Amino acid sequence: MSKRYDFIDLLKCIAIFMAISLHTGLWSINFMENTNIAVKIQYCIRVICEGVPIFVLVNGFLLIHKDFDLEKHLKKCLHIFVVLLFWSVVSVVVILIFNNGEFSFSNIINQVLDTNVSNYYDGHLWFLQNLLSLYIVFPLLKMTYDKNKKLYKYFFIIVVVLAFLPNMLGLFNDLFKCNQLVKISDYINRLNPFCDNHFIAYFMVGGYLYDKKECLKMTSNRKKILIISFISYFVIIFVSYVLFKIKNINFSPNYFYGSILLLFVIIGIVMITGKYDPKKENLLKKLINSVGMNTLGIYLVHFMLVKTTIDYFDILNCDFSVRFLYTIIIIIISYTITCIIKKIPLLKKSVEI
Repeated sequence: MSKRYDFIDLLKCIAIFMAISLHTGLWSINFMENTNIAVKIQYCIRVICEGVPIFVLVNGFLLIHKDFDLEKHLKKCLHIFVVLLFWSVVSVVVILIFNNGEFSFSNIINQVLDTNVSNYYDGHLWFLQNLLSLYIVFPLLKMTYDKNKKLYKYFFIIVVVLAFLPNMLGLFNDLFKCNQLVKISDYINRLNPFCDNHFIAYFMVGGYLYDKKECLKMTSNRKKILIISFISYFVIIFVSYVLFKIKNINFSPNYFYGSILLLFVIIGIVMITGKYDPKKENLLKKLINSVGMNTLGIYLVHFMLVKTTIDYFDILNCDFSVRFLYTIIIIIISYTITCIIKKIPLLKKSVEI
């Protein structure tokens, strides 16, 4: 049985709050026009509020050291794919029904195949799709050609499929004018493990942190890392001011997502949470562990709740206290629904990978 790390559960709790807070519009970021100090503080939180890289880093920390079985790994990839499709269909159908969208088979298929982060119906599932692409390349990270010929063949087949299938589908679209083939081609392209190199990077950093976990407990090493992390954070704030205030460049919510500075900040967050090691069972520990075990389900469920309620209650035009309360309520309801789903045999696996 795998060892459970309490600080990892705390880290996942932080990550799920970050992810959901972005979808609920919790943070005001327009500090260029609004001089209110509260808005500036919210922006300073928002620029490092990236939960997805934390989840990927945690995956690397937990998986890189485990024994590898190719057959089990392929079954897990298939399972992730089934979960991805299942929640794509559920999200699209539910949001279309509640928001009176175009409820047709063609539109449902088009939306299910479009997991782009900007998609109104299932854009949150870009994370799960990219995670699947990472799992596809994981065997290469785990083994080498000299040690496993089967692995080499596996990677070769994956590379060939991802390289040539989209082109073939494009050709068929040119011949038969079927727009859904383009959607399928784009869908396969997003399974390319090199489409989002950040996923691979954070995953490998997680593995490195596992290898060095004892060394990182040393006070001197922790101090150095935290100093680098804090410096990186203040550089982000300074760069923000220069780019968005002085240069008058429009703010992009994901501007720092691919920044090495954010990586350093997240490593600092890991160092801080790494001190969390409760020796006694108490209500807080149980709650953190329970939420940590259910973050995937919370992530999958929350998006539908947000999309079907945020406009109805006009949340984006409310003040921060209301948006914060709304975010907490979404997390609580999503957690509750996830726990209920886990008690239903046929659905339990849909919130687990």
